[in-house]
Amino acid sequence: MEGKQKNQTNGPVRDDLNDRASRSGGMLALPRLILASGSPRRAEILRVVGWPFETLAVNIDESRLAGEDAAAYVQRLAREKAAAAAAKAPGKIIVGADTTVAIDSHVLEKPGDPDDARRMLQLLSDRWHRVLTGVALVYGDSMETKIAYETTEVKFAMMGESEIEWYVATGEPMDKAGAYAIQGLGARFIEGIKGDYFNVMGLPVRLLYELLTEVKAAATTVTRLSETVMAPTSNSQDLVESLCQLLRQICIGIHSSHRRRNLSLFVDDHHGRQLIDAESLRSRAVRIAKHRDFVLAA
Repeated sequence: MEGKQKNQTNGPVRDDLNDRASRSGGMLALPRLILASGSPRRAEILRVVGWPFETLAVNIDESRLAGEDAAAYVQRLAREKAAAAAAKAPGKIIVGADTTVAIDSHVLEKPGDPDDARRMLQLLSDRWHRVLTGVALVYGDSMETKIAYETTEVKFAMMGESEIEWYVATGEPMDKAGAYAIQGLGARFIEGIKGDYFNVMGLPVRLLYELLTEVKAAATTVTRLSETVMAPTSNSQDLVESLCQLLRQICIGIHSSHRRRNLSLFVDDHHGRQLIDAESLRSRAVRIAKHRDFVLAA
């Protein structure tokens, strides 16, 4: 599991090893990210997949709230990390992430001491568990925020007492959620995995790519919405239908992503930032057509 570091926020640190990826061009070229994390594992993942980035470690309170489940926990921390970095690097594409382990009703954060690490490893021994990583993407000047999470199932082998004692003594479990590192010494105890390996390390690359694709598509649609609203027309019904066709593209993506990964879409209007659904979007399209004074930012 990836280790969480609580470094103070400083300026972004550029990673130059992936400059060739940013220079490659073409429609699949990836934009440079600000990684709101001091985690060497997350940086390693981005480096391996050729995603240009800079690091900006942030310091937030990572305590879990009373009654907070694993999915809500990792998404909240990812959002808070991204927001903290966005405040220091406005106008950039920011990604925040947080990972935890869940088994039965237990959410396994970083162990507090060696005894806590032993307890966690005993819980995981010879059983399947879930690894959840929340990802938050803050996109450029628009500050549009998309949040989702990925889940991977991992099977631990049976661990004897001597193996648990040896592993705890190595120190590796002590700064890892769930008390193990799949990419480290803990790999010898992993019997199976269902899902995204990078998710277990701390950053699900496919989910991040999907979020970026969706937010870029939404930005393009918003541009078309603005052009439609400003276009001269005497027929409000035509305008409503044009707007709804554009909004439907957003809504279909929202519904599909929500079904898969609990994606949240935030919309800014005169009343502030709020969650939005398909029916509300259509209602707003009608208001745009009638009054021409409503500002939508998907």
